[in-house]
Amino acid sequence: MENTLAVVLGASEWPHYPNQFNSASAFKASADGFRAYLSDQDGLDLPESSLLWLFDSDLEIVFQYDLLSSFLRENSPRLGGGTLVLIYYVGHGAFFGSNRSYCLLARATRPPVEEETSIRLEGLANVLRATIPQARRLLVLDCCFAGAAARLFQGPVDQASSVKSAEIIERGVAVLCAASARDPAEVAPQGNATIFTQSLIETLREGERGGPESLSLRDICELTRRVAVRRYGRDSPRPEIQSPDQRHGDLAAMPLFPNRAYEPSERTSENRDDDLRLELAEASASNVFAHAGRPDSEVREHDGLDPTEDYWVVYVNNYSSRLISNVEAVLLAGDESETEHTLALDYVEPNQRIWYILRPDVRPTSGFDPNLDPEPVVFVTFECMGLKFYKDEENNTQLLRGSWSRE
Repeated sequence: MENTLAVVLGASEWPHYPNQFNSASAFKASADGFRAYLSDQDGLDLPESSLLWLFDSDLEIVFQYDLLSSFLRENSPRLGGGTLVLIYYVGHGAFFGSNRSYCLLARATRPPVEEETSIRLEGLANVLRATIPQARRLLVLDCCFAGAAARLFQGPVDQASSVKSAEIIERGVAVLCAASARDPAEVAPQGNATIFTQSLIETLREGERGGPESLSLRDICELTRRVAVRRYGRDSPRPEIQSPDQRHGDLAAMPLFPNRAYEPSERTSENRDDDLRLELAEASASNVFAHAGRPDSEVREHDGLDPTEDYWVVYVNNYSSRLISNVEAVLLAGDESETEHTLALDYVEPNQRIWYILRPDVRPTSGFDPNLDPEPVVFVTFECMGLKFYKDEENNTQLLRGSWSRE
C-alpha cells in the first residue's frame, strides 16, 4: 500500500459536554494503536509525510477540513496514480438536530451548534470528492451507529455492475464500520481500548494463516469479527462492510492489506485441500459456544417447566453453517468442590442450539442441585468436518487430533 495517504480523526475528550460525554482513554489508546500499525515496519510502514494526525485536535471542523484538503493536495501528486486515502475515526457517533443528522463528534463539538461543529459525513465526502476525485477512499469508523455513515457516501444510482472486483479499481468508496446503524460500539471490559479497534489491529498484525498474500477489506471485517467473538463473546458488536460507490467496482473486495501470516508454499493440491478443510472447520468451531444458565422462556415453554422452580440448563449454540456432532459437555460445580459429570448431547444442526436441563428429580449421581449449587462450569468437545475440537470454560477453541490429520 505504498500509494496510501492516512488520516486519523476523532477525540477522547469533549470539554463542551462535561456531563454527557466522559473522557475516554480507550479512544486515545485505540487511535495510538492504529497509528502505530500505520507507521510500523510490521504494519503498513507509511512515512511520516503520508500520515495526518488530527485526533484530539482543538481546531474547529472547518479548519480540520482545510488541513485535510492541503494534506491531500500536497501529497497525492508524489504518489502518482492509484492513490488510496485511508481515514480512521474513533470516538462518539450521534444523531443531532431536528433532522437527526448523523455526526462524528470532535473535541470542538459543542451545543447548540452540534451539527456545525461535528464531522458531518456529507461534508467529509464533499472534501474528498473535491480534493482528490480520482482517489480510492477507505473509511474505518469506530463509533456507535457507524453503519449510518454509508448512505451519506452513496454514489449515483447508475453503478456499473459489469465491472468485476478482480479488475483494477481506480476509484471507489468502502466503509468498515464497528457496528450497524442501529447498534452501539463498545469499549473492551478492561477499558484499555475499544473492542473493534483492538480486534482490528490484532487481525491486521497477525493476518490469516493459510490465507492469500493480501487481504481485502471484506476479509479484514470477517477476521475482525472472529477475533471479537473469541475474545468477548458472540454478543460483542458485529462489524460490517458498506460499499456505497461501486461505479468502478467493489473496492471492499480488492486485496489491499498485507497478510502477515502468509507463507508461500509448494504443497500438493491434496495438502492444499487439507489446509482448506482445516481452515473451514476451525472457522466453524469458533462459532460454537457452550454455557450454563437458568432456563429462558423458550426452554420453559418447550419443556413445560414449573415457573416457580429454578433449574440449571446447559446450552450449546452452533452459530456456524456446518453441523457439529458427537457433542459432549463436561460439568464442574462452580465452587470446584464437586466431581465432574459428562453429558452426551449428540449433534447440533447449523444455526441451532440444544440444551440439557439438570432437573432436581432426575439428578446425575455427581450432578448439581439447582437450588444449592453455584452455576456449573461447562467444557465441551465436538466434531466438525471430521475434526475434534475442545472448548474451555471461556469458550476458547482448541483443535484435538482425532479421526483425521493433515500429516
